[in-house]
Amino acid sequence: MYFDLAGKMFGLMSPTLSDTAIITLKGKPDSNEELRDLYPDISAGYHVNKRHWISVKLKTEEHSDQEMDAMIKQSYLLVVNNLPVNIRQRITENNL
Repeated sequence: MYFDLAGKMFGLMSPTLSDTAIITLKGKPDSNEELRDLYPDISAGYHVNKRHWISVKLKTEEHSDQEMDAMIKQSYLLVVNNLPVNIRQRITENNL
């Protein structure tokens, strides 16, 4: 499954749930490195830039749902903040 905003990807996810299913999310390079060091179920992004993306196992007890939500939100916001101003304003207005 491909998640995008205005044509810019912020996530990829395995289409079916299994023990090896992952979600790949954009992140800040320093944070990505810390997360990979902290959690064995988080690795360098699969089939994307390994510095800017992480892959997270969906079936894990290493981190909470709230932490997963925060990683997804950060990925979304990193993409929003890099969009042209007019598109960013339109998205922000529609989400209020």
